[in-house]
This record gives sequence, structure tokens and C-alpha cells, in this order.
Amino acid sequence: SQPSQQPNLIISTMTWGGRLWRGLPTAARLLAPLIVLLAQSPFTHLPSGTAISPLQVMAKFLASEAQKGRQRSKLLVDTCKSLLLPGNLLRTPDPFHANATEVWHAGLELATRKMDSYQSIAHPEMLMGGAWCIVFGCVLSLLLRRVHLLQLFGFSLFGGSMYMNSLSPTIQFGFCLMCAIQQMHKQAEKRRQLADQAAAEEEITENKKDSDTAASASKKGKKKGKGE
Repeated sequence: SQPSQQPNLIISTMTWGGRLWRGLPTAARLLAPLIVLLAQSPFTHLPSGTAISPLQVMAKFLASEAQKGRQRSKLLVDTCKSLLLPGNLLRTPDPFHANATEVWHAGLELATRKMDSYQSIAHPEMLMGGAWCIVFGCVLSLLLRRVHLLQLFGFSLFGGSMYMNSLSPTIQFGFCLMCAIQQMHKQAEKRRQLADQAAAEEEITENKKDSDTAASASKKGKKKGKGE
């Protein structure tokens, strides 16, 4: 009896989860992927086992540029360090008592210290472009309260890079992608409803005009008949 009950339990859990997800406010659904990113939750793993997250890819790029003597904008580096802070704090032995200032200053080093095998990735610029697009797309989506196209473009680049390197996506990647697609579907459904509503209102207006025109013509015909 247990094997027959298991599929029903899975279906019931997925149905309940879907209803709960649809019941969440739009802001919560847009914020969820950003929380996953800030926690530096891995989107894939290299063959060596090294976890790869979009923020770590960004940090690796900025750290590599600094090693080559190519200093990027201080604002860009500081922004990246600020985005890395929550995930770096979570990796410390005692996050609640760690020195946040020290962790912030060492943000790039802490995020990339286990990414030596990152150099083995083919076409790393594709992965890097996807990482930047995902992060800033998530921020823009939250500010605009709708999924920005930049976010979906980033998932496409990141996913394409994983495919080219024979890397497997994680549940976190699938979750964030599902959030974006579901929100896009909701936005399209809302636009379709507004268009249908506008069309219905326009049809009502046209019918009312036709009715008024017919009534006016009828009144004129009656007056003309009485005059004769």
C-alpha cells in the first residue's frame, strides 16, 4: 500500500505548494530569488565539486581584474562586496558574532577562495554575463514589481554555459527560473485580462452608440409621421 500512496502524497504536496506560492504577494515572489542569490546558494557545481553561484562569478571577475592591475569602478566593487556580505557571513563559523566590517572588506577573497578550478570552464565570459544579468535583473524586477527581461536573459546565458560545460543545474537554479517564468506568465495573463476588459468596454460603448442612434432615428421618424 505504501508505493501506491507515495505518488498521491507527492502530487498533494506539489498541489499544496503551488497554491501557497500563488497566494504569496508579488513582492514576496520577486524577493525569493534575490534571497537565494544573496545567500550565495549554488546554481551548479564544477566536476571538482566546487559550488558556483552568480555572485561568486561576479566576485571572481573583479578579483581577477584586480590581480591584473585593472582596477574597476570603486562603486562597482563596493556594491559587489555589499551583495556578497550576507552569504559570506553565513559561511563564517559564528555569523551572529562575526565582524561584519572585516567580512565586508575581505568580501571578494572570501567568496572566491575555493574557486581555483573555475579556470577550467569553457567560455567563462558567457557564465559571467549570465551572472551579472541575473543579479541586476533580480534587483530591477524587485524595484519595478515585475520580472525584468534582463533576468530571463541572464538565466538563458547561465543555462547555456552550463550546457556547454556539461554542468548540472541545482534545485536553487530551477527554483529561481521557475519564479521568473511564473511571474512572466502572471504578467502576460494580467495584460490579456486588461485587453479583454478594454475590448468588452469598447463593445459596450459601441452598442450604446448604436442604440442611441437607432432611438434618435426612431423619434425623428415618429415626429415626421405626426407632422404629415
